[in-house]
Amino acid sequence: MLKSIVVFQAICLIALSAFVISRTVPAYPSEEAGAPTDEEESPDGREQTDGSVVARVGSGVITEDEWVSELIRQYGDTVLRTMMIRRAIDLEAAKYGITVRDEEIEGELMLRVLGYGSEEAFYDAMKDQLGLTEEDVWKDARYRLLLEKIATRTISVTDKEIDDYLREYGQQFQGTTQYRLAWIVTDTYDEAERVLDLLEEGESFERLASEYSKDEFTADNGGDLGLVDQNDPFLDPALLEAAGRLEIGSATGPLNVKEGYAVVRLLEKREATALSGDLLREAARRQIALSVAKPLREVEEELLSKYAVVLKPAFQSGN
Repeated sequence: MLKSIVVFQAICLIALSAFVISRTVPAYPSEEAGAPTDEEESPDGREQTDGSVVARVGSGVITEDEWVSELIRQYGDTVLRTMMIRRAIDLEAAKYGITVRDEEIEGELMLRVLGYGSEEAFYDAMKDQLGLTEEDVWKDARYRLLLEKIATRTISVTDKEIDDYLREYGQQFQGTTQYRLAWIVTDTYDEAERVLDLLEEGESFERLASEYSKDEFTADNGGDLGLVDQNDPFLDPALLEAAGRLEIGSATGPLNVKEGYAVVRLLEKREATALSGDLLREAARRQIALSVAKPLREVEEELLSKYAVVLKPAFQSGN
């Protein structure tokens, strides 16, 4: 759920960024470089005369106005709605003196990180997959928390309710450990021993996986199993238990697994910190309050109505 929230907000931010950039970047290609002018023909034979050229495809061009129009057509409603909601949230928060402390934002981000294994992995994913900086993610979390506080402003939660909730659902706030593992699977114990001997002699794990491993899905990829949770139900418990005892870069075996006999190597270990203390109780309190509050989408609509959002005619009804 947390990932879906981040992705949804990311789409909004990406589209908005593209719109802003389109108003600030110079035209490309430049006329000084002998590039086509704005009056070249498009593939259908029509002259392109509106706006600056941002790209050339064959004998035609794509203009800035065309680009921006397409961005607005595809993402405009979502971006505009997000901007309006954030303005309304700011007004409502100011009216009731609602604020969000840095510590609360950090706690919210820690919860999001739990789904990725580590803080570094989380921010790398946000940057590589969605183009979001840490500042973008921080801003998104702040508005999310403000909206939740507005939605739960009149809802009281007792200490007993928090205690009961943590006893039943506390595991969702706990940290997780992930391993990135590689393995070499053989038919016999002696073959696995031979692999270990060759590793001690300095042979490459990747080469040995290619030569000895009978796991056709990983043999040609150095035996890499990718990232797995420490309690992954699809992997042999003996494999995961052995991984927990390894230092990064070291290998062990032979392990008797259902596929045969395995030599396993720990490539990487990621640990997400669990919430504790006040941050833990605040996270639980928020979840309890949200469970009885109005849906956040409904709260957003009420805020837009309350602060009399008015759209220009050109932007009404999806135009």
